[in-house]
Amino acid sequence: MRVILNGDDFGITHACNLAIIDCYKNGMLNSTSMMTNMDGCIEAAKLWKDNPGLSVGIHLCLTAGKPLTNAATLIKEDGTFDKRILCNSDHVSLYEMEEELNAQIDRFIELNGKLPDHINSHHGIEQIRGGKELLVKLSEKYDRPIRCYIDSNEATGAPFEQAMIPVISFHPGSSINDGYQPEELIRALDEAIRDLDQNNLLIEIALHPGYVDSDLMRISSLNVGRIYDSEFFCSSELKTWLDQKNARTITYKDLQKIR
Repeated sequence: MRVILNGDDFGITHACNLAIIDCYKNGMLNSTSMMTNMDGCIEAAKLWKDNPGLSVGIHLCLTAGKPLTNAATLIKEDGTFDKRILCNSDHVSLYEMEEELNAQIDRFIELNGKLPDHINSHHGIEQIRGGKELLVKLSEKYDRPIRCYIDSNEATGAPFEQAMIPVISFHPGSSINDGYQPEELIRALDEAIRDLDQNNLLIEIALHPGYVDSDLMRISSLNVGRIYDSEFFCSSELKTWLDQKNARTITYKDLQKIR
């Protein structure tokens, strides 16, 4: 079994940036996903330059913060993205979506001087009408793998058929503000992959490590829960589980080398 240990929301706030780097330096996290429309992205780019061994992808976003383009059908009156489009996207312009997603990738290249190692999305913008197709299009355009979610109650997931290297991602929904113990997440992981062929399995454990600051409290309903995700990536329970599964930790950058 090959495992990618990914922390989403790199660039969302200063405190979350610090937590992701701590989980990389002091824990098992080896991959992260940068949000280029958030205020912390400039700092995130600098931190990546200081920690070049970390694999960094792009966390495309249409549901938090402000757009980089004139995306009138994607925003609320205050100019920020409207998360409600996850539930009702009939009015959303596919042209505006594509323009915004391309602008966010262009911003990534501008900040970092290179392409992202992978592509994924904030809040699962695959739920928006046309979102899945746009992600696949970007995967093919930039020759980058994208994630396909399963959750802790599903043992199977249908990968994006056209994607370069479909990766089943375990996004357990346990990043909750009430918290959890590392062993709880280990049990959920075992349940999720129970019926899968673990010899040939390629999964991503995708969580949201972070520390809490006032910026995070203002912009995200997931705040205190990020501390528990940080703890999990640095836990002995995770290391023991990986050892017991004879898992080989890799990154999306490694996947590019074997295509």
